Amino acid sequence: MRKLSSLKSKRASAIKKSYATEKYFKLLFNKISFRFMVVLFTLVMIIAITLLIENGIMSVSW
Repeated sequence: MRKLSSLKSKRASAIKKSYATEKYFKLLFNKISFRFMVVLFTLVMIIAITLLIENGIMSVSW
């Protein structure tokens, strides 16, 4: 009986741990993906503007 209860508590703690790690990884992934999206967006905008200037659609005078 004691073994069973200790097994249950171990399993519960393992489930709690896995939930915590999953939550942490999700948070980390969200942060990384957000930064990655910002960088990607910036690069795409730079490339798009460069192409527009190259094709003569957008005129820039410096």
